[in-house]
Formats: sequence, C-alpha cells, structure tokens
Amino acid sequence: MPKEFQVRLLRALQERKVRPIGSATELPVDIRIISATNRTLDELKNTYLREDMFFHLAVILIDLPPLRKRREDIPLLVEHFIRAFNNAYSKNIMGITESGLITLYRYGFPGNIRELENLIERIIAVMPPNRTEITEKDIKSHLLLSVAKAQETSLSLVELERVAIEQAIRECKGNKSKAAKVLGISRDTFYKKTKLFEIEA
Repeated sequence: MPKEFQVRLLRALQERKVRPIGSATELPVDIRIISATNRTLDELKNTYLREDMFFHLAVILIDLPPLRKRREDIPLLVEHFIRAFNNAYSKNIMGITESGLITLYRYGFPGNIRELENLIERIIAVMPPNRTEITEKDIKSHLLLSVAKAQETSLSLVELERVAIEQAIRECKGNKSKAAKVLGISRDTFYKKTKLFEIEA
C-alpha cells in the first residue's frame, strides 16, 4: 500500500469514521483489522509501512512458525484438506497411511501450508474412484523429486516415536488404553512416553 494512502487509512482507523465517495457526511464504523505477512516486523516498520501505521496495527502479535517447525499440525491439516477436497471432487478418501504421513513429516515444505494443501488436492483430484486412502507412493509421485530431495529432513528414532504416539492418540480419539494397544506397548510404558514427550491426549 503506498505510504500516501496509509495516511488516509490511518486517519479512518484512529477516528473510526469514513466518508463514502460522493458524500459530504462521515459515517461511524466499528471494525477490526487482522493482517498477515511473510516479512519480518523490522522490514515492515522500516520499509513498507509508516511507523505510526505499523504501531497501530501491531496491537497483538502472533508469530506463526513455518510448517516444517510445527510438524505436529500436519495430520490435522491433512484431515481438513481431505474433507474439503472430497466434497470438491466427489471422492471418498478416508485418510492417509502411516508411511504416507511419515513421508510428509520428512518433507521440508518450502511452500508452507499452501504447498501441503495443493499437494493433497492434486492427489485427490486424480485418484481413481475405488481408492479410499492416500499412500506414500501417491505423495512421492506428486512431489518434485529434486525439490523433495533438497528439502527432506531426517527424523531421529525419538522423533519418529513421538510421531507414532501422537498419531495413535489421534486415531483412538484420546483413548489411552486403546492407543497403547495399537502401539503394542503396555499402559505404563505409554504413560511414561507421553510424559517424556509432554504429549496430552
């Protein structure tokens, strides 16, 4: 937004009034501004926004890390996108295999959530009607191999263990006994692991 226009917008935000085009009368407005950026706050303040505009917008700041730094969100996002694209493409995909999910965990997602969304959409759009599950092969065949190789990260055994426990809890809808059974471990071991990884059902 040109800085000259920011002056006008700032005035409207401060006075909570606007004057419609062609009108001589100002009207009161009650609005909330929610804004997002992929730039640093210093870049915004020093380059793109007037300082007074920056401080007017920066009342509550939420720093959202990239997807690669919050991989625990991947299963929930995948579930959401599957539901959305099932409706859009009249498919009946029920979920994703464990190996498919681990493949997503290992990928770096340089394009963030939008890249994950586009990936799930591509897979579902071309999936045959008789298929009901997204597999590791589906994911790898829709990722550019050169990019995937460059962005792939290695999960340690400890991280994989955490992923498995979180997935089991999610699939068992928080039922700890059932989750422990699915994982093939005792309830005591399960509780020790969830405590170690600070996982809440």
